Amino acid sequence: MLAWTAVAQQFSVSVVVPTKPRVRDFTLLIYDTDSLPRVLKSSERKSVVFTGVLHSGAAYAELHCRNAARPLHFFIENSDITIGYNADNPEASPINGSRLNSIFRYQIEQCGESDVECLTRFIVENPTSPVAPYILDRYIVPSGDYEMAEQIYNMMSGDACNAFHYKQLARRLKAQKAFSPGNHLPDVEVAFLKGKPKHLDSLVVGNKTNVILIGASYCRQCNDTKNGLDSIYPEMNVIAFDVDSLSGGWDAPLLRKMDVDHIPFLLVVGADGRIVARDARLWELGRIVGVAENKEQENREETNPAETEKNQ
Repeated sequence: MLAWTAVAQQFSVSVVVPTKPRVRDFTLLIYDTDSLPRVLKSSERKSVVFTGVLHSGAAYAELHCRNAARPLHFFIENSDITIGYNADNPEASPINGSRLNSIFRYQIEQCGESDVECLTRFIVENPTSPVAPYILDRYIVPSGDYEMAEQIYNMMSGDACNAFHYKQLARRLKAQKAFSPGNHLPDVEVAFLKGKPKHLDSLVVGNKTNVILIGASYCRQCNDTKNGLDSIYPEMNVIAFDVDSLSGGWDAPLLRKMDVDHIPFLLVVGADGRIVARDARLWELGRIVGVAENKEQENREETNPAETEKNQ
């Protein structure tokens, strides 16, 4: 088992790029506080170097480049870290001088991103590691088994509990539990940039399957999904929200309470008002709805056995 010590430490991050760097293009975000991340600019004028003091023994960080579509996710600790920046694929950038990043990357390489059992074993064996909450949040929670994720979350201790993703997971697991299959759809107020707010449960139609689609006006895949729902499943009640039309955008209460961090996002609600599936895929709906209809039929038979016997 690995041990971690949470004390304020000096750090240095040097970024090496193949061509002459434009220092102003790079920004470092450090998530080591309870509020918004700290935003750092390079401490050098002709090279990309970030220096400072961590508020904890280790912290999650993101290196943003103006010309890259995605940031580089990594960890900062008490060391001099050198990053060979890969603008085409930031996640593939070599990181030297960091024991924590070496452990994390080795674990992902050994397990793969989809082997939940292997990644879970790492957290169980290293419950105090600052890497553990990040692995749980990024690779295990999306698998959809929130009960298992909650059990793993409760195993963590020490420095893991000071990590940014540990604190974020408390909200995510609560949201996933509230919007998990089998539960009645919670009453959430939806506020828009224009127009009056609405209550989510008031939009659900009681005599048919409902699909709540979270998308965006600029998202082509979201629009294709909406068109697919309308053409393939015209009998369903589609309730669509665009992120850019919600008050607060990605920080809108609806998205936070549902734990939506990507689009398109589909939530299926049965005719009885209970959630059937969360984060479903368009091609799964036929099977999902079939299962839901069978379940509703079983519930009706259980509540009215005399009528069932008469029909037989």
